[in-house]
This record gives sequence, C-alpha cells and structure tokens, in this order.
Amino acid sequence: MSCSACTLHTPNGDRIRKARHRKITHEQLHLRAGMSRDVLHKFEAGSHDPPLYALPRIARVLDVPITDLVG
Repeated sequence: MSCSACTLHTPNGDRIRKARHRKITHEQLHLRAGMSRDVLHKFEAGSHDPPLYALPRIARVLDVPITDLVG
C-alpha cells in the first residue's frame, strides 16, 4: 500500500477543525466528546491522529458523518 493510499483513511485535523468552527467552540467539543483540551488540540493541529474510538465521539458532537472527518 502506498503512502497516498494511507492518507485516504487518515483523520484530517483540518477537517475536524473546520467542522468544529461551523458549529461549536474548542471548549464545547472537548467537554461534549469527553476528551482533554490538549488531546483535541493535537488532533486538530495534525500532530496526533485520533484513535478510532474518538472519531465517532467527535462526529456525534459535531453532527457530521465520520467520513467528513477523514481524508
């Protein structure tokens, strides 16, 4: 599998951030999704990929399909 194929299924911090900016604050997302501010910031900054269990939480709080959060 090539690297470009891997990125098709990797959560994209920009996508999470853009979806959040349309709906709620960083503070609201971290509280509603049950994760720390620092961890959420790392996801949005792209320095860490969210674990699989976090994606449904983020998508549910943002009211978007998980597919909107991955590239």
